[in-house]
Amino acid sequence: MPEYRYSSPLGTISIKERNGKIVSLSFGGFPADGGDHTEAIAKAVSWLDCYFSHGPLPESPELDLSGTSPFQRRVYAALSRIPYGETRSYGDVAKEIGPRMSNRAVGRALSKNPVLLLIPCHRVVCSDGKIGGYSGGVDRKKRLLELEEPNHENAFSPK
Repeated sequence: MPEYRYSSPLGTISIKERNGKIVSLSFGGFPADGGDHTEAIAKAVSWLDCYFSHGPLPESPELDLSGTSPFQRRVYAALSRIPYGETRSYGDVAKEIGPRMSNRAVGRALSKNPVLLLIPCHRVVCSDGKIGGYSGGVDRKKRLLELEEPNHENAFSPK
């Protein structure tokens, strides 16, 4: 499976591709030193470059979510509808998915998100205003939300 390590302002991001689709985008791993550069990975890198430069986002690369459950895919579809710069609570997402859905079930699905940023689970917060968890790290989640604030100076640009 082709893999590329991207150097972001928040640390190394590992990007993995299978059959022309992104299957994994996660923080961590070895320091960025490149790697395979397939067409799908190039599209993901371009998307990340735009995201971190606070520019308009191009179309997301195609994702392969075949390793996730139908419930997880419903949660991820709801997350994909959260606009850039906005947040929703775990309860909001649960209500959108269906009656009697629990906030905890939504939280568990978010914790399994294989493609961080591309499926914006960092935009889901607690109903009491607390930041909540994030598999990429709570500090990163805070910085990502700051980056997406309207009229926010790019937190990652050199001063």
